[in-house]
Amino acid sequence: MTLKDKILVDLEEIQNRAILRKIFDFIQELKPEDGHSNGSEVLKFAGTLSDDEATEMLKLIDEEFNTIEGDWS
Repeated sequence: MTLKDKILVDLEEIQNRAILRKIFDFIQELKPEDGHSNGSEVLKFAGTLSDDEATEMLKLIDEEFNTIEGDWS
């Protein structure tokens, strides 16, 4: 399985629209505006997190940023 395949599998599992939106925005920022990409700069960090660390990070993001505290009614 390629890295791209693994990413696609992980994306399919994400149900949270806010996280998907952040991922989409991040991907859009990677796209070159002037024909030059900074993808190689970003990709140097690929593989620096283990699967367990990445799962924990997603869990923490979901817990911290996808709930509304207080009375909003």
